Amino acid sequence: MAILQHPVFRRLYTAHIVHIIGNEFTFIAVVGLLHDLSGSGLSFAAGTVFRMLPYVFASFFAGTLCGELG
Repeated sequence: MAILQHPVFRRLYTAHIVHIIGNEFTFIAVVGLLHDLSGSGLSFAAGTVFRMLPYVFASFFAGTLCGELG
């Protein structure tokens, strides 16, 4: 764990952890709002699917790009 001795990396790592926690709280809030507005349990599934769509679409291009570079 020598890398944690570097103050710049430690700040970057801490900022990343705060960012991830903030994203999860935002997701929970958005899904809760969707549920309150629609009254349907299907809104949780829709929120989760729409959250994953950018990763799915980007993985096609990233996989091709990594395959070409590697």
